[in-house]
Amino acid sequence: MKKRNYLKGLRVLLAILFFVPILLFFVDFSGVLPDSVHRLLHLQLMPALLGGMVSLIVFQFLLALVFGRIYCSTICPAGVFQDIINRLFCIGKKKKKGSRRFTYHKPMN
Repeated sequence: MKKRNYLKGLRVLLAILFFVPILLFFVDFSGVLPDSVHRLLHLQLMPALLGGMVSLIVFQFLLALVFGRIYCSTICPAGVFQDIINRLFCIGKKKKKGSRRFTYHKPMN
């Protein structure tokens, strides 16, 4: 019986909760969404740098330092989009037992 990974489910749910409103904000050409949606964009690194939000930048750095992949796989739309593309290309491929999709290779100097 397969053991359920609840932390992955929580990460995916948080990624959806961040990614969908940001995506809708960029796709909303008619101005239907409320203006408060743009606050999610300030959680990103570049808008925080341009806005001079030093406390948010420090918080993001500490979050990435302590929890590793939390920022890139939930808050950052580029990381979430990368996970979506990776998942789409894995559909239909057989998984070999004991093998991984991405492997480490020693550098060829």
